Amino acid sequence: MYFRQVLHPEKACASYMIGCPTRGVCAVIDPQGDPQVYVSQVEQNGMALRSIIDTHTHADHVSCARDLAALTGVPLYVGPGASVRFPHRTLPDGHILEVGN
Repeated sequence: MYFRQVLHPEKACASYMIGCPTRGVCAVIDPQGDPQVYVSQVEQNGMALRSIIDTHTHADHVSCARDLAALTGVPLYVGPGASVRFPHRTLPDGHILEVGN
């Protein structure tokens, strides 16, 4: 299992990268800041980004999930309660999103 916390001390927030080195796939959760940071981490670890997840609408910082999705062509998932007006896929409560084995 691959797990990396990406800290953003200026906002007192964190993003997460989880993945499976065996299958070479990963997901980014609550990305913020420069999307290239996540692309570089994915490439450095020899993985392919499969999912981008925003866990909630962020009032405390600006998400870069849409920019990361546009840059990579990877699906952006949000929860069913998110009232957003941008392209995304809804991830229903209880749904299992596989990231490796």
